[in-house]
Amino acid sequence: MTLQGRVPSESVKADAAQMVAGVAPQLELDNQIVTVQDPSAIAMSVQLMT
Repeated sequence: MTLQGRVPSESVKADAAQMVAGVAPQLELDNQIVTVQDPSAIAMSVQLMT
């Protein structure tokens, strides 16, 4: 499974991969998520977590 998208930090990128691995451990992950310093992406990430 390929993960794609943009997140505000490496920790969010790692969390995404860890969540997928927990749900579908049999799948091979290709984490292509990119970290960016984008205020709107940070706000969206915070909103999704709350």
